[in-house]
Amino acid sequence: MKRLEYTVLSRVVLTFLLFLITTGGIAQTAATPLPGIDERGAKFYKLRPGDTVQITVFNEPDLSVLQELDPNGVLIVPLLGRTDLGGLTLREAETRLEETYISEEYLIDPQVTVSVAEFAEQVFYIFGEVNQPGAKKFPRGKQSLDILEAITMAGDLSQYAKRSEIVVRRPIKGSDREEKIIVDLEKVIRGSKRGNEDLITIFPEDIIFVPERMF
Repeated sequence: MKRLEYTVLSRVVLTFLLFLITTGGIAQTAATPLPGIDERGAKFYKLRPGDTVQITVFNEPDLSVLQELDPNGVLIVPLLGRTDLGGLTLREAETRLEETYISEEYLIDPQVTVSVAEFAEQVFYIFGEVNQPGAKKFPRGKQSLDILEAITMAGDLSQYAKRSEIVVRRPIKGSDREEKIIVDLEKVIRGSKRGNEDLITIFPEDIIFVPERMF
C-alpha cells in the first residue's frame, strides 16, 4: 500500500511540475543565441554600431524589439527609451536591461535575452611581413577568427617574418588606450596540433603587425 501511495504521489508531483513549465509558472532560461561567433569568441564578442539586435523579455511580448544599433551603439528599448549597449557583451547587455527595468520599477523580475540577428560588416587589419597586407573583411556570418585564420586571409607570412613576436593591438572602448598582445606563433601552432583550443582570437578593428626577423 505504501509503495502504491508513493507511486501515485510521484506522478502527481511530476504532472504538477510539467504544468508549471508549460504554462510559464517556471521560467525556462534559453541560452543566448550566438550566430556567427565561434566558441572562442562567444564569451567576448561586444556589440557594435550597425549590429541588428533582437531583445526579448520572457512573458512580455510587447517589450520585444528588433533594431540596429546606431553609430553611437544606442537603440530605443520599449519603456526604457534610448539605451547604450555598444561595447557590451551579450550577457552584459542582458544584465543592464534587467537592472534598468527593475530600477525604473517597470518589472519585478525581468528575464531578458539579447542576441545578434545580423552583424554589421566588420574588418581587421594586418600589416608587416605578410604576403597580402591591409584591411580584411570577416567572412560572412563570422565576427571572430583565430589568428591562424587571420594570417591565412593575408596570404600567409613572408619568409622574413618574425614568428615569435607577432603583435595584436585591440582598441579599448571609451578611451584612447589599447590592449597589446604578443603572440608566439610557433607556440600557437604547437598548441593547435595538441588540440589546445586556447588560440588567440581576432575581433573586428584588431590590428595585427608581423615584424621582420633579424638575420
